[in-house]
Amino acid sequence: MALLLLAIVAAGAGPAGLGRATKVVRSADLLRGTSTTKLHQNDMVAENDRVRTQSSGRVRVVLNDGSILNVGPSSMMTVRVTTATSRAGSLELAYGRVRAVVTSSAKSPFEVRTATALCGVLGTTLFVDASRDLTRIANLSDDANSRVRVVSTNPQAPGEIILLPGQGTSVPLRGTPQPPRRWSPEEIRAANADTEIP
Repeated sequence: MALLLLAIVAAGAGPAGLGRATKVVRSADLLRGTSTTKLHQNDMVAENDRVRTQSSGRVRVVLNDGSILNVGPSSMMTVRVTTATSRAGSLELAYGRVRAVVTSSAKSPFEVRTATALCGVLGTTLFVDASRDLTRIANLSDDANSRVRVVSTNPQAPGEIILLPGQGTSVPLRGTPQPPRRWSPEEIRAANADTEIP
């Protein structure tokens, strides 16, 4: 009985789950606090967990609200919880590529933050390719009403742009988002291929 009680207390003291890894391809790690473990299918993903894929690894994370995050190879993302401006499951992408299929069930936008950009989306499919010096973002939704709001993380580079379906932009370090432009079919195919989970 004492062991059961200890197990229940330990489980209750653990981090709250924001979603689960529903598919892990080849090699990926889960970094929680100071510990690093191999990420496996059905592992819980909690607040401030970092998911890191290797050069041949890919991961699909399904959040509790139904949003889907496809993490491409050589990527690192951190899952965040609700803040004043975003809901549970918002994320930071340190580097690499993510395709997010965001549900429209919540009233507040889903946010993706990189070193150079902050994107706000609701009910759309978003592609983000981030490095330390540049972020590429595209609205891949089929919904004509879909919108992606993009601003620079640099307070000295004010202004925002709105991406309509099929449009993309780039945000350089310390610069403002570039004007929206329609992505070519080749760019869209490459974005989907980079984040496809077989």
